[in-house]
Amino acid sequence: MTEDLLGTVLQRNPGNPARALREWEMRLRPFIADHQKSGRRDLVMFVPQTRRDKARRTMSQTLLGNGTTKRLMQRALAGQFKEKSIDVAAA
Repeated sequence: MTEDLLGTVLQRNPGNPARALREWEMRLRPFIADHQKSGRRDLVMFVPQTRRDKARRTMSQTLLGNGTTKRLMQRALAGQFKEKSIDVAAA
């Protein structure tokens, strides 16, 4: 996806790769910021910092192990993953 965007901006700016890279950065920055923000927020699921974080992770894993609760959690959390499914090159 991002390589498509890079190719597009390079074609739009022939002979001026610095300008193309600035445009590419400007277009990608909002998506990158979202990914970084969610990475910091979700870090405790991978590296729990407190007992509470560990208990939350254990509970989530337990719920995801059950088919019914897994489907319910997927529906409840679906909105959190919208930004990760956006086609950056088309946006």
